[in-house]
Parts: sequence; C-alpha cells; structure tokens
Amino acid sequence: MSSILLKTLAEDLDPHLRDQLLGDDELQRETQSYLSRLLINDELLSTENFSTTTTDDPNRQKTLTEEIAELDQQHRIVSKEMAAETDHNRDLIVGISRNLDDIKSRLAHTIPSQIDTILQIVDSGEKSDRLVVPTNEKLEDSIKSNDMILANIDSVLDFLELPTLCKLCISQGNYQESLEISILVQSLLIRFPKLTIFQRISKQVDVELELMAKGLIKLLNTNLKQNQILKIFQILNRLNLNCIASSSKSASILSPVSSENSFHKTRFLKLIYLNGRFKFITKELENLAPLIRFNRLTYLKRFVETYREHIFSALSIYFTIFSPQATTSKDTENDDKALLYQYIKNLSLRLVEEINEYFPSLYSGKSDSDDYAEKDGFILQIIYLCKSVAKFGTNFETILMYELCYKRNTGITTEDWERNIAKVDIYA
Repeated sequence: MSSILLKTLAEDLDPHLRDQLLGDDELQRETQSYLSRLLINDELLSTENFSTTTTDDPNRQKTLTEEIAELDQQHRIVSKEMAAETDHNRDLIVGISRNLDDIKSRLAHTIPSQIDTILQIVDSGEKSDRLVVPTNEKLEDSIKSNDMILANIDSVLDFLELPTLCKLCISQGNYQESLEISILVQSLLIRFPKLTIFQRISKQVDVELELMAKGLIKLLNTNLKQNQILKIFQILNRLNLNCIASSSKSASILSPVSSENSFHKTRFLKLIYLNGRFKFITKELENLAPLIRFNRLTYLKRFVETYREHIFSALSIYFTIFSPQATTSKDTENDDKALLYQYIKNLSLRLVEEINEYFPSLYSGKSDSDDYAEKDGFILQIIYLCKSVAKFGTNFETILMYELCYKRNTGITTEDWERNIAKVDIYA
C-alpha cells in the first residue's frame, strides 16, 4: 500500500527529485516507512470534521494541526520581535562587537608580555630566595588605630556625650554629678595626654562648669536659705575660680589650687559672698521705696528692720563658711577684718544717707512728748541693730554714731544716742 502511494506521489514531483527518490533504495524504504505510519494514524483516518478556529473550552484536546499552526504563529511573532529589537539596538550591538574585537586583540598582545614579566619576577625571587615588599608603617598604624576605634565605637560615643551630659546635670541642679564628670574627663586626660579628642572634651566640660559657676554666683544675689548657700560654696570651693576670673584656658577649671594661691582663692570666695549678699540687701531695700510716699518714719523703721534681719544672717553664714582656723596667719586675719569692715561701712553709709534725707524733717520744730517717744524708739531700733551685729566683732555702732551725731546734721544728737544706750544697758 505504501509503495503504491509512493509511486503516485512521485509522479507529481520534480523530475530531478523523482529520479533521485526512485534511484535510491534506502531513501525509498524510509519514505515508505513514513507513509505507512501516516496510513495507520487514527486521527488522519478519522472522518470527523475539525475546525481550525480556537474555542473557549479549556478541556478540549488540541489537534496536531492546531498545535502546528499555533507554534508557527508564535515563531513568526518572536521572529518579528527579535528583528525589531535588533534593529532598534543595532548601534549598541555594533559597538559591543567592536569592543569585544578590540579587547580580544589587546589581550592577545598584552597577556603574553605580562605573563613573561611575572615569570621573570618569580625566577628572580627564587634566585634571591626572597621577595622584598615595601611597607608603610604609618599607614599600618593608622589602620590599626581606626580598627580599634571602630571596635570600641560605643565607648567612644559615650565619651563624646560627656559635655552634653555635664550640661544636662547642671540644668537639673545636679552640680555634684557635673563635677564627677569633670573629674572623669581629667583622669582620661592624664591617662591619654596626647589624644586631642580628650583635650577637646575637657575644654567643653570646662566651658559648662564655668557657666555653672557664674550661674551660682548670680544666685547669691537672691533670697537663699543657709543650707542653700552652704551647698553653693561647697561647689565653688572645688572650682579654680582664679581660672574663671582671669579667663585663662591654660589650666582646667577643676585643677587643684596651689598653696600659694589658696589664700587668693579664699579671699576671692569671701568677696563673692559679701558682694552677693550686699546686692541682695540692696534689692530688698529698693522694694521699700513705695513707703516713702505714705509714711517716712515707717519706711526708715522697715529699713532698719531689713538691715537687722539680713546683715545678721549674712554675717552668721559668713563665719560658718569661712570659720577661722587655728593655723590662720595674722595677715589673713587682718585681711578678713578689712573685708568685713568695708562691707559694714558700705551698708552703714547707705543707712546714714536715708536717715539724713528723711529723718530731720520729721521732728524739726516739734517738742511733743509723743514725737520724742517715736524718735527714741527709732534710735533704740538702730542701737539694737548695732548690738546684734557687734556679736560678730564688727564696730557698726561707732560708724553710725560718728556719721549720725557728729559728721552730719541728721536730727540725732549725742544726748539722744547716750540716753537710749543707757536704756538698753538697763534692760540688758
């Protein structure tokens, strides 16, 4: 059957192909075998009608003809896309091809020469039995240092935050903790004197401590209790205030003071204290100014009361902070007395000025016994002020008596003063 079909089909072939097919027995056997397989194919012998159109039924099995048609269609689509992509990137393809050719030609020329050079180096190294490689010690040290810093980056960041932490402690009133931070920085600076990072941290901490010291000094101008003042001077006593006063950055603000400068530091602290309390008392007296318009005598009495309260408190705290030691030299004692005398004198002159301005007009031309009683009451108030201050070894009474009774015409005579002193002695 297949041989008959082969002869029938061969009649329609080109004469050259027909002669080639019929003249080659091997080709005839393969062709007949192929035709035999086609003849026994059930699908080809089926009489069912096949449609070449697609269907939406996913379960329908595609025929061989449909699969061939779909594959042929996909082949044409892919071929068109490849042709379009190739045409669009033809310049890139040509450039890459040229670069590859250029690289290939360079490698062909350079690699052999480089291989020869390497072989020569290896040969020379084997002959000399060693290969000298130059080293850069500074670079190696820098690499090791950077590696160490990166390995301990958390600790480095903690150190860099010390100035900020010190500032935070000061803002929250934790002054002792800020001093502990400064001590830590100083210990690091002593341990690593050549590290600039610790030098910068120390300078930043010193700036914060300097601001803290200035803030505490300003705080002394306000109304503070004794324990608050004592705490402030505990902090100030640990600082090198000479460094702040001279604006010198050669030494740390927390550096210890030499024995030679200890006297100057103590004297400086005394001046700070007396100046702060003087400003505070002056500020309290300014608050009494509205009383002048209503009753001058009341104003003067309140003036003396303010003096008696705050001067006594100031001197009491002064001797608590700067209590004299058994080893105190004569020069130190004399200097201490001079500071207190100047402090008392300035306050005395301020009181004398107020009395001289307002007191004479109160009793000029008056001889009423009630007026004299008020006058004696005011003088007694001044004398009691002098007695309370005299407990600290200050001669407040001599200054006031000289200024009020002898130097100026304040309306207070020596007889008035002596008469009221006698009253105080009687009741004492």
